[in-house]
Order: sequence, then C-alpha cells, then structure tokens
Amino acid sequence: MYAVVNSLLVGLLTTLCMTQTLLEGKVLDTATQTPLEGVTVSVNGQPVGVTNREGVFTVSLSSSPAQTQLTFSSIGYHTLSVPANQLPDTIRLEMQTYLIGEQVITYTDIRKLLVRKWKIDRASLDAVTDNILERYREKDPKKAKNLAKNRDMLRQALAMARYEFRTDGEIQIYLLVGGRKLRWALDEEERVLTITDKTGKESDKVIRELTSERLVMENRQPGGERIPLVFVPVR
Repeated sequence: MYAVVNSLLVGLLTTLCMTQTLLEGKVLDTATQTPLEGVTVSVNGQPVGVTNREGVFTVSLSSSPAQTQLTFSSIGYHTLSVPANQLPDTIRLEMQTYLIGEQVITYTDIRKLLVRKWKIDRASLDAVTDNILERYREKDPKKAKNLAKNRDMLRQALAMARYEFRTDGEIQIYLLVGGRKLRWALDEEERVLTITDKTGKESDKVIRELTSERLVMENRQPGGERIPLVFVPVR
C-alpha cells in the first residue's frame, strides 16, 4: 500500500511540476495601431504559432516564464523578443524600411510596387540577350552557338516575355512557348530580392530602382560583372 501511495504522490508531483503556463496577448502595428495577422510567435527560438485575424496569440509554456524568451517576427517588420515574465498585454511591431536608391520605402510599398506584370525595357534587350548568351557559353557552348545563330529570335522572345509578380510570393513567367514559375522573397537584412527556381536554386538581385513605372535590378554576383535588368510595367 505504501508503495502505491508513494507512486501516486510521485505522479502527482510530476504533474504539478509539468503544469503549463498559458500566455495570451495581441500584436499591433506601431504606426497604425491595427492588428497584425500571421505574426510568428516563437518560444526560445522554436515557432509555436501565429496570430489570428485580430492579432491575438495564445502560448502554453512548460518551462518557467522567467527562463523563457518569446519572439515575434513577421516579414516587413522588425523582430521583437521579450522575456515571458515581462510580456505586456500588447506587442507593437515597427515596420521595416528599405533604402532603394535615394528613396526610403517600406516592405508594404515594395509589395505594392512589385505585384504587377512586367516586361523587359526595350533599351535593355540587347544587354540581356548578350548576358544570356555569355552564360550559355560558360555552361553549354554548343547551345550558346545555336542561340547566337538565332540571336534576333532570342531577342524577340525576350521582348515578348512577361513577368508577373504575385502577392503569394510567386513569379509567373509567360514565354512565347510555355511558361515558368519562380518564387520571390525580400531579404530584410541584405535588402535584396531573392529569386528561387523549382529546383531550389537561388539568385539574388539587388534592387537599384523601384517605382510604379520602372524596376531596375542587378545580378548579385561577387567578382562578376553586374548587368542592370530594367523592366517596365505591361500596359
């Protein structure tokens, strides 16, 4: 009987020690004071959930709040970390800003400007065509030779290509024959646009200029020549 009671006591103490602490709060945009949906909430570096449409989050802690760090992160905002035992009722995140050329804009601005259908500017077609041929000379000389023989057709195909940036982070490329899908994401720390193909290969583009009338990017290749890629919106 003593052994049974002792076992029950141990089990009870273990359960009490494992009692979880429930934390709840709300995340707002510092400037607008509006709720932020989809903010990632992490406990000691491990994501545990996201905020709902009202910006509300709920987190269960199995460890002591004094030993727990909560982190709130969202694309376009500065990441904020606070000790769980000092968690305020409302978390406020500041929007990240970006310096492109001489213009300071926000991530939201970038999304609004990028999300549209673009085409290569006519003045850049020759440079882009030459850049493609040069890349193929390095990796596939035979194909480069065939493309060079049909340079005018390659240039025409590039002129007709359309690049649609979508809100879900996808780029739909419309070509003369068929199409292609890529993914885009903005690296907040490096201030570059990262393009990812279906194989997972990434290509970084430095944004030099971005307005509603013009997008200028450069291939980010250390030690290599940087070719400006100039796009204009499709009307």
